[in-house]
Order: sequence, then C-alpha cells, then structure tokens
Amino acid sequence: PAPRWALRSVASLLLPLPLTVISLTLFLCWRPPHGKPNWQEGGLTLGTSVFLQTHLIKQHNEDVIKKTWVGTNFGNTNAIHCSIK
Repeated sequence: PAPRWALRSVASLLLPLPLTVISLTLFLCWRPPHGKPNWQEGGLTLGTSVFLQTHLIKQHNEDVIKKTWVGTNFGNTNAIHCSIK
C-alpha cells in the first residue's frame, strides 16, 4: 500500500478539480487487459444479475397473487388471512 503522506498529497492536488474530472481520470487510468479476461469477475457479475432478476420476478408474482387474493376476499369477514412465503 501507498504511504499515507503520499495519499494526502495526491488528494490535496486533486481537491481543487471538479468531481467529474477526478472520477473520469480515475476511470481512465486503468484499462483491463483484453487478451486475458477476468472470468471470476464476469461470473460474479452474471450470477448476481441472474439472482436479482429471479428474486424480483418471484417477488412480483407473489405480490400479484396476494393482491388478487385480497381483491377476491375484500369485505369477507370470514376469510382467513394467510401470508405467502
């Protein structure tokens, strides 16, 4: 790791610049090698995306079922309230 005094001096040099310039500079300073892809990072990204999509679709389907159940039993005092898990 870099020493703290070096990080402080770099931060003090970048402080007068607008935030967009700093972020653009930091983004463009490092380019990944195209000949050697990072399969772990790609797999983690794809797995996270698939998990989130399936979770959101499942949650949406449960909400639709719950809404239709509540809509059909609206005003029925004898209906048993159940939660979908």
